[in-house]
Amino acid sequence: MRRCRGSALVEFTLVAIPLLFVVISIFEMSRGMWMYHTLESAVTEGANWAAVNGQNCGNNANLCTCPLNAASHGDSIDCVARVISAAALGIPADTTNFAVTLTSGASSVSCNPLSSCFDNPGVWSTSNVVGTVVLVQGQVPFSSAIALFWPGAGSQQAAAVTLTASSSQIVQF
Repeated sequence: MRRCRGSALVEFTLVAIPLLFVVISIFEMSRGMWMYHTLESAVTEGANWAAVNGQNCGNNANLCTCPLNAASHGDSIDCVARVISAAALGIPADTTNFAVTLTSGASSVSCNPLSSCFDNPGVWSTSNVVGTVVLVQGQVPFSSAIALFWPGAGSQQAAAVTLTASSSQIVQF
């Protein structure tokens, strides 16, 4: 019996360290997947909003007021940015980059970061006509604590991976 004293502590240590790493890895991978899904959802929501509320939206204020900012019309840069920000719940607007582009190349708005487009009353599109494809792209950095433990990670900083998503919608009416 005396020869076995302390063996439980050694066994616990040998099992607990890898188990703790696996549990943290599961949480971090889940957080990364959640951030990507949220980014993809926000990009899709922004593309949908931009395709529905285009160039002539400001002419009929009753039909296209921005639900998130009463002072803006649905065709303003501010409104599109706020729709994307509202859909990107949990992703900070000061680290997220978005771009709204039309297939014709006639109109392109970049918000780097997204918060830079808040309170911008300018019209985001002057050529949003039927058949035009609206493309919304988004990028967000994802920093993970488990990157510190990867083999060969020389620096002691958490590495950032850029998650990207894009969505396109065709203007139907």
